[in-house]
Amino acid sequence: MYDQKLGDRIKTLREGRGLSLQKVADFVGTSKNSVYKWETGQANPHAKNLAKLADCFGLDPVFLAYGVVEEQTAHDELVKRTVSYTHLTLPTKA
Repeated sequence: MYDQKLGDRIKTLREGRGLSLQKVADFVGTSKNSVYKWETGQANPHAKNLAKLADCFGLDPVFLAYGVVEEQTAHDELVKRTVSYTHLTLPTKA
């Protein structure tokens, strides 16, 4: 799957999961014709739709788009978690 084009990956994943063009289109919120065009290379999905496609297939969007898995170190994961908690406000003593 690493040497496939985006459209080929989409089609392989869809067929491998037994999903119809319409089922994928409904999940993404687009038309069956759009999914067909993505699969045949006539068009590419916008970033928002690519993210929804990746979610539909349970994959990382980077893998779906490029056919590669993004390497992350333990440090990268820790930084990601730390940054996601920075929006929390801790209670203060009164």
